[in-house]
Amino acid sequence: MRTRPLAQLTTVVTCFAFREEYFPELSGMIATIKECHPEWPMVIGRGTPRDDGVVTFAVETHDGPEQWTLPVPFHLCGGEDDWRRITRMKAWWLHEVWRRFGGPTRPARHRIVWIDADARCKAPLAFELDPESEIIAGPWWRHPTDSAFDGITTGLLLLQGSEHGPVAGVLERWSQTCLEQIRNLGPPTVPWPEGDQEVLTKVLAKGPEMDASLQLLKLDHDTYCGVGKASPEAVIDHWMMSGKMARRGRRDWPPPEHLR
Repeated sequence: MRTRPLAQLTTVVTCFAFREEYFPELSGMIATIKECHPEWPMVIGRGTPRDDGVVTFAVETHDGPEQWTLPVPFHLCGGEDDWRRITRMKAWWLHEVWRRFGGPTRPARHRIVWIDADARCKAPLAFELDPESEIIAGPWWRHPTDSAFDGITTGLLLLQGSEHGPVAGVLERWSQTCLEQIRNLGPPTVPWPEGDQEVLTKVLAKGPEMDASLQLLKLDHDTYCGVGKASPEAVIDHWMMSGKMARRGRRDWPPPEHLR
């Protein structure tokens, strides 16, 4: 197995922002990606809700503009559950990017990376991986007292594999599960308002695709999911919108870029 830094591999970068107040936040993230990875193609979405429950995304791609529509109704109700449902759109979005744009140079080998809109890339993504393997990579969070809650975090998430291979199977199951939960959101199953990443952790634990052909790279959490000034050496710096806005009901978010 020959590994290479991700920075040396053509990778599609993707993200979306939902609601206009977060569009500037997305633009700030994009600027840092262009600085660190100027050659990488991007698929970027800006989503707007409607009173009838239809969510549309204006999508910028390296092949031109498109418009995508979330395939399930979505009504904003106010409060924490809105955030929980918004995060679940990520799985559907990544599934769309995978099937439409996942293989820009080699259609048989897809490679996409998601970075949250509230994240900033401070250095090239240079963790090593085998370019030919089926890989899911993300920062791995470990609960301080109960390992039953350990799991992948998806502020940064890499998906690599063949168009219809094991990674594609995990992505399909994750997307379908999240879409069903957007339709019928149940109560949290963990001691916090769980989002898409807890759903993915469960899919990875139960899915038959998790065999020897699929590698799960557990990236260092402090390096690839750093939190503000507390992590000056982090490659990816997050401002943790889930903690600062969703759990406290704040509307003074996102912060001005100069405060970062």
